Amino acid sequence: MRATIEVDFPTPALAKAAEKSLETALEKSASRAELRADVEKSMLRIEVMAPDFTALRARTTSAFRDLRVISDAMKLKRAETRK
Repeated sequence: MRATIEVDFPTPALAKAAEKSLETALEKSASRAELRADVEKSMLRIEVMAPDFTALRARTTSAFRDLRVISDAMKLKRAETRK
């Protein structure tokens, strides 16, 4: 089973930063599902592969949670630089 998540970022540099952050989170997690991330221009593509729906749902949910943290951190950083 496979799920693909594609997220557009304002710049390729931000997409690469998100990919790096996601990979750091991946190194610390144990899972039955495999997650791969790559960047094409300013789009981050995440592929989740799992043996069953339960593992696919769990890892996809974790990926969304990680992406939200990354997105929130980027918003805070932008807000700070505007001050």
